Amino acid sequence: AALGAPVDQTASLSVTCTNGSAYTVGLDQGINAVEAGPSGRRMDNGGNLRAYGLYHDASRSLGWGLGVGTVAAGVGTGGNQVLTVFGRIVAGQQALVGTYSDRVVVVVAY
Repeated sequence: AALGAPVDQTASLSVTCTNGSAYTVGLDQGINAVEAGPSGRRMDNGGNLRAYGLYHDASRSLGWGLGVGTVAAGVGTGGNQVLTVFGRIVAGQQALVGTYSDRVVVVVAY
């Protein structure tokens, strides 16, 4: 069946850095990526791929990646700082019933 509308979801990342230390958090394109844009990631279910994107904002307009302008930046507090990742499966794709997965590496630089 085709996905008539985008499917949105969120996840949280927790970062702990020394108080006053600047840091950045980036997300790679995953193991099934076909392009570098925010929706260039793919989830896999036995060879059935579905495009999705990861974003900084609830409107899903600011893609999250590893390049300049796509990483999250902050200053450590010495405690856990929670970052929200906003995900979206792209609408209009044919989707078979099943479990889809991908593996995205989180890169923290400080």
